[in-house]
Amino acid sequence: MVHPAPFDAIDAEYCAAAAYTVEYRAPRRPAVPRASVSPGDALTVAQVAIGLLREHIGPYERIHGVATHCGAAANVLPESVAASYIVRARYLCDVQRLSARVMACFEAGATAAGCTLSVTGGDKPYAEMRPDREMLALYKTNAERLGRTFTDRGRQLSAGASTDMGNVSQTIPSIHPCIGIGSYPAVNHQPEFAACCVTARADRAVHDGALALAWTILDMAGIPPVRERLLARD
Repeated sequence: MVHPAPFDAIDAEYCAAAAYTVEYRAPRRPAVPRASVSPGDALTVAQVAIGLLREHIGPYERIHGVATHCGAAANVLPESVAASYIVRARYLCDVQRLSARVMACFEAGATAAGCTLSVTGGDKPYAEMRPDREMLALYKTNAERLGRTFTDRGRQLSAGASTDMGNVSQTIPSIHPCIGIGSYPAVNHQPEFAACCVTARADRAVHDGALALAWTILDMAGIPPVRERLLARD
């Protein structure tokens, strides 16, 4: 697989990740408003706890969260609130360890606010990417034949990024280089980057990426030591 980026790179590193959906729900409302509980309070407590947790996590570990439903009116306590979270780490085993601590933060919110907690997801995490270095070298040579130039800034592109190609790479030899569309300083997932994806330069990147991958496949089949090594993995 080849992925669009501000510039060409083969040294991008992708970490493991797991995604969760969190919902807090209030019990049946009492007649006295002051005795009510707010699911929004539960989410606030959880987010504060996660914010404090960030001081104690590793440099390759990330916790992302966004509220997806918080009610419709400021003067009405919502019956429920929901949020989406992603836990990332360098390796899948680290994601599992960090997720346990994040779950404790979710539970703290429910306990503090008197709400029920429902957490779904996390059962289909992304594994870390394990690129095949020989395949990457072949791709780089083929891309350079098309006039592509590579930088040493690939790790900037992938800091905190994850991909399901990581799961593929755990099973079969895989690569995930980046193909430049000339968008820098705009980077992936920004509106400015999206605008650059509908330009002639981006169309050329699609062509070059596909052709470089095709040539790499021919190399893998046509160079006996490479072919024998890859087939021997079975």
